[in-house]
Amino acid sequence: MAQASSSQSPSEHPPQTPHPSKKIIEQSYDKIAPTYLKWTSSFSSPRLTYLNKLLPLLPPSTSCSILELGCGAGVPCSQILAQRSSSLVAVDISSAQLELARENVKIDEGGGGMGVVEFVKSDMHALSFPDEKFDAVVGFYSIIHLPREEQVVLMKKIGEWLKPGGHFLANFAATGSEGSWAESWLVEGSGMFWSSWDEGKSLEMVRGAGLEVLEGNVVVEEEVGGKEVGFLWVLGRKGEAEG
Repeated sequence: MAQASSSQSPSEHPPQTPHPSKKIIEQSYDKIAPTYLKWTSSFSSPRLTYLNKLLPLLPPSTSCSILELGCGAGVPCSQILAQRSSSLVAVDISSAQLELARENVKIDEGGGGMGVVEFVKSDMHALSFPDEKFDAVVGFYSIIHLPREEQVVLMKKIGEWLKPGGHFLANFAATGSEGSWAESWLVEGSGMFWSSWDEGKSLEMVRGAGLEVLEGNVVVEEEVGGKEVGFLWVLGRKGEAEG
């Protein structure tokens, strides 16, 4: 996934035309959704370690609103977040992933006495929410699919969507790559795209969104084909309102 680092700094000016990766990512995740779930369920991942760091920081589940960017099949993070919130908005670009998530997250969209879960099909970069809507925003292995200029814009939005004192948890690639393509990823013919700033610039991007970085650690993980890839895991917090 990694390419040579660039000296370019994060900016707030994404391309004006849709990036060619959008349709490819959507179609590929539609194609590989069951295989991807089986693969990710076959090994341990740092996402649960970091999710367990976030959970104690959240307000009571009776008054906790969470946004999950790239929910996939909902296993296990959406399942956990739905139990820990009064409102979960679970977003994915793939219809097939959302179909699996609806099956796997056993909370009625009408509430069922617990959290309300809303599944949204969208490119996360196209999302729009009122300011200070969420107590937490999370994104596991998802923001890395956005062109890195779009990541900067998304982070600015996340900073606005979070309530004062709200938390952000996500992972980014640890090395810089303007864009990396795979013709076949996990399943033959399923193309994929990733993009990233390097570790320092990703942390700069998070801080530029008005968030304090509580943790920023690189963890080496095994990717498709046994390849080792470093991911930067970030836990951040928006400051409390003044006055």
